[in-house]
Amino acid sequence: MDEVTKALCTPEARKSLERFVNSADPGTTRLGWQYFKEGRVREYWVDGSSLCAEIRDLKLQATRLTLDQGKWIASCDCGLPPGCKHAHALANFWIDILDKALRPGATPPSPKLRPSAPTAARHMPTPRTMELPFGSSKDSAPPKSAKPETKPVLPAASSHIPASPSASASPSFSSFRNATPRVPTWLEQAHRDAEAALKRPLNSVDRKHLDQLQELHAQVTQKRYGRVFYGDLRRFGFELPGFSGRPDNDQAFAGWWDPQQPPLNPWDLWQFLALAFEDQGLKWPAVFAWKTDTSKVRPVIDALVAETELRQWQHDLTGNSGLPAHKIYCHGLRLKLT
Repeated sequence: MDEVTKALCTPEARKSLERFVNSADPGTTRLGWQYFKEGRVREYWVDGSSLCAEIRDLKLQATRLTLDQGKWIASCDCGLPPGCKHAHALANFWIDILDKALRPGATPPSPKLRPSAPTAARHMPTPRTMELPFGSSKDSAPPKSAKPETKPVLPAASSHIPASPSASASPSFSSFRNATPRVPTWLEQAHRDAEAALKRPLNSVDRKHLDQLQELHAQVTQKRYGRVFYGDLRRFGFELPGFSGRPDNDQAFAGWWDPQQPPLNPWDLWQFLALAFEDQGLKWPAVFAWKTDTSKVRPVIDALVAETELRQWQHDLTGNSGLPAHKIYCHGLRLKLT
């Protein structure tokens, strides 16, 4: 292992990676941790001073963390700004490996460049100062004098690092991959749980409802920065009678949650949708009803709405709102009486 690669495995690298994780907004930090705990970090490898991986989302996302002068730089092909949830999932993944390897008496990790990069490496985002290794592109080829690498690779996060240096040669990547149980996606697990709760196979309508809920949650957390709009509800099949006539670009459920801490998963998002169903006197779809409990959501929403109104009231009373005095007075009086 060369000095550049060895730098990824030091306590200093771990501390720097922890600072990277803590520098993000709470929503990204929480989603990154969730993705790591769900086992979404798939194939991964080391490329010089970079840690690369495939992160399982709606599709595999090629993600890279590069250690440059003591700081970690993130890049990902998901299209979001640097430091996305996929980069944070990879960061938590590597912190977990280092925590196990840096314990007293443990064997330090010995990362190696994989003999063959996965498919996602062909479009792996790369910092400008870095170059992809030989074999990562169809057009690149090693010089004739170079010999192909056949070194072992990093163990998976769930694998134990050998406790003794006298252990036999590291197993191949495929053995780690086969030994690691596959974690079901949210949709797969939702299908199983719903069938168990309903005690029947899901029909096409049930499956469509679950698909649409997952897609709406992805829209909220990945493209809408924690917000949902009436156009999104229409697009994914959740337009209710009370929403008709609302412009597509108007925000729905404004004030119901902090956009920086959106619903963690599709089931959490459904609790808010279920409350809207309930307020309009509509029946919940059967595939959702067994998982619905609005008693915990309503107090949270009431508290957030009250806090928002209080802030607005305080803002108006400072004289910075530009409203006529009688409107400021009525606004404050209304809030006081409620």
